[in-house]
Amino acid sequence: MGFIPDRRIEAEATEAAAEMIERARRNFDVALDFTDASIRKVEALLQQLHLRARNDKPSDAQVFDYAKGLGSYVGEVFRRNHGAEWGVVALGDDSYPGMRSAQREQLFWPWRRAYNRIVNGPEDNVWHYYQLLVERAGGTLAVHDDGMPSNFAPPTMNYGRARAAAAAKASPSVRFSANAMGGVPARAKRPATSAAPAPVRRPWWKFW
Repeated sequence: MGFIPDRRIEAEATEAAAEMIERARRNFDVALDFTDASIRKVEALLQQLHLRARNDKPSDAQVFDYAKGLGSYVGEVFRRNHGAEWGVVALGDDSYPGMRSAQREQLFWPWRRAYNRIVNGPEDNVWHYYQLLVERAGGTLAVHDDGMPSNFAPPTMNYGRARAAAAAKASPSVRFSANAMGGVPARAKRPATSAAPAPVRRPWWKFW
């Protein structure tokens, strides 16, 4: 196993992370601020994507698009707080975009971990993964006694404005429900004499 630093991959990951921050803010009212604690928010977003993907069957390329964005953010948080560099990780005859930590030079590839989290579910929990990376690098995380990062607010508590904006734009026959993260409209109440409209669904990969 080897590693070669790559400025091109670093620039690509930095750009993808910045774009993901804007997507999270604009569509879900979730603030990602490059703190260790914000990885819990990323885990919550990945869980929602996992649940939506089981029903909507997105293509591999569509899954990877989100995995790259969220994985880049995870990598950038680690790089800024604990020291690391982007590059190419070589495994036998294969090579992958990945990272090498500044301390103890551990190799890891957050794009792939985010992809596995969407596809496989909680068994590839990204928050647990991040904690392990920090521990192996000899770092520490600021958390409450209950294990919750000190500045973490669950994304589901921050979607009020996003849901309200979506509802305001919706037709009178539909409104966005509490699971607006997946973009699945719920039927609004209609007079008993009117037939209920067929549900309208927006694939999760088009919601962002």
